[in-house]
Amino acid sequence: MTVVADDQSALIDAMKTWRDGYSEGVFQGARWGATIARGADGKRLTLFARALDGSDFISGNFYRLGSGVAARPCEMPLEKVAVFIRGFQPDAR
Repeated sequence: MTVVADDQSALIDAMKTWRDGYSEGVFQGARWGATIARGADGKRLTLFARALDGSDFISGNFYRLGSGVAARPCEMPLEKVAVFIRGFQPDAR
């Protein structure tokens, strides 16, 4: 799967309903903890998530720029981050 520019914007939109700070939920049948930090200006979002059994993690930064969205995964392919964002189901508040 290749994540194109329009998809990158959709990834940020998919995280709009996730609460700021730490939350837990389910991804691919496993329990995960995810931390979201949003910039005060609304243009930056940082995601760090870890499987609660310690088997995997997800990390990425997203920026809203005048020219669109820039997604910057940390030490992993953007596709891996995108799959997580699309599949993670945060617990009810």
